[in-house]
Amino acid sequence: KLSTKVFFTTVAVLGLFTCFFGHRFWKTDLFFMGFIFTGFFFFVFITRVTGLGYDVRLILTAVAGITGGLLLVASWWRFGSVLLCMFIIGLVLGFLFSSTVFFTPLGDYRVFRDDVVFWVTFSSVALLIPVLFVGCPRILNILASGIVGSYAVILAIACYVYTSLSYISLDLLRRVLNDYFSRAYTNVPFQTNDFIILSVWIMLALGGVTVQLRRERSEVPFPPHPYLTWKRERERRSTNVLDPSHHIPPLRERIHSKLLHIKEFFQKEQPAGERTPLLL
Repeated sequence: KLSTKVFFTTVAVLGLFTCFFGHRFWKTDLFFMGFIFTGFFFFVFITRVTGLGYDVRLILTAVAGITGGLLLVASWWRFGSVLLCMFIIGLVLGFLFSSTVFFTPLGDYRVFRDDVVFWVTFSSVALLIPVLFVGCPRILNILASGIVGSYAVILAIACYVYTSLSYISLDLLRRVLNDYFSRAYTNVPFQTNDFIILSVWIMLALGGVTVQLRRERSEVPFPPHPYLTWKRERERRSTNVLDPSHHIPPLRERIHSKLLHIKEFFQKEQPAGERTPLLL
């Protein structure tokens, strides 16, 4: 569908940027991960409880994803909790890693046809990622931005060219939405284009992770707490009379002054009386 192509192509553009520059542009990375996290669960929710059409659900999912991404950025700005943000990012990477594990022939074992066994195992593998990297959050963020961002590109490619790699996330979505999907045989054979696209995914992920590790090795792990920085800056401006920003007029007066300048610009120049040229 056209809506699917537009949606995943847009996500892929943001994912490609995050793949190579995610840790440098920390807030963009947070927005991308929050978008994926919120959008996935919201799509599952409205599909289970409503009978809306696919296009409507996709639009609502995009709106919910944008809201979730902005909320994650806002929580970072206000509270500055690296642990909370990295837990969400780690879960996104953990879900992708766990889905990849069950996409392999390991997921075809009969024991995983039981929903309880499957979801307990799936959740344990997904939670293992943020737990393992709790001591090195920068490495976790770079890995997540590189791998998840590059997989977003693969999903966009799957909208135009068939590839079984899209079933990594599609099988998980079907298992959540369809109560009888666990009985289906989901082994998808690899074809030539699958190996090519898999190579593209690996090269993008390795390239993104390598570029970010080399660029960020001499930088601080994470930016300072935005709210505390803003608060200290505001106090400094209000107490330091030598600071030029201390003498900046209030916002209301500045807006009024700008409007006056614009008004004067469009006014015609008034005649100043009779003018005669100088006689030499």
